[in-house]
Amino acid sequence: MIASTALNIPPFGPVRKVQVLVWICLSILLFLFLIWFPIGGFVAGIFTPLPSSLAVYQWGLPLGLVVPLGSLLGGALLLEIFGIAATLPYMALFLFMGSLIGFYGRLHRSIDASVFIPATLVFTVGAIVFWLKTRGIEGSVWDMMAQRVVKVVLTLAREHGEKSIEITPYLEEQIKNAANLMVRLLPGLSFASLLLAGTVNALATRRYILKRQLPLPNWKEANLWRSPEWFVWSVIVAGFLILMSSSRMVGLNILIASGIVYLFQGLSVILYFLTRWGLPPWAKAIILFFTLTQQYLVLAVAFLGLFDVWFDIRRIMETSKNKE
Repeated sequence: MIASTALNIPPFGPVRKVQVLVWICLSILLFLFLIWFPIGGFVAGIFTPLPSSLAVYQWGLPLGLVVPLGSLLGGALLLEIFGIAATLPYMALFLFMGSLIGFYGRLHRSIDASVFIPATLVFTVGAIVFWLKTRGIEGSVWDMMAQRVVKVVLTLAREHGEKSIEITPYLEEQIKNAANLMVRLLPGLSFASLLLAGTVNALATRRYILKRQLPLPNWKEANLWRSPEWFVWSVIVAGFLILMSSSRMVGLNILIASGIVYLFQGLSVILYFLTRWGLPPWAKAIILFFTLTQQYLVLAVAFLGLFDVWFDIRRIMETSKNKE
């Protein structure tokens, strides 16, 4: 039913071969940045879904699928040449996410649905792929992954660390504990990363739509976005689960995934005030970037987003402005 509705919406412009080629090359290049430069390339790699989102939104189905399918075929060839074909499923998931974002935007779904549904579907498919790859492994998968992380960290510390630093048994034990915790929090961190990627690509898609003067999707501006009120129950449930030792890790994973949502809401509140004060785009970008690079500021902004659920700061400001 949904697919047939999408097929009935005509393309918003002609399909240009040059544009298709550029978007396919861009998708592949962005993903390669993510693979070759895991830290610095993350900023570029997070936009891998963007060309697929733009193509599906602008040209619809099935025409828009020429970009994600072409990117997948071209990516498979290059990844095989470079000997990293094992990363192809992850590229496919990125392209799948971008296609879904454009698809739901084209159907005039809310930005919540256009980000949350693709992130959930990609997370589910990724979890199934992960399970299929590890189901034959003996013992705990988490312990195996933690041991690999510890091995990598210790190797890097011995090869590139300061000569004065000695890997004592106590330090090695602390590294093991940190690795065990990080590995068991991977589900929450992965889902939060997908929500981040989906949000960034949805905002970039909206900016492209405005610039090209295409029909707007049913997406609110970034400085007016608020999470659904019912979503606060995820934080409440996570809090109860954390209190019980048997379900603590489950609660922490839920809390991480929920925390990224309230971080977005807190950033939306900050962006509202920056826009109200008339700051230029470059100043907004610097302030938001600085905020996201400071650990304590990130926590404060997430708490601001949670606080905004009950008090709706922007509504209060608009009411007081109208009274004046």
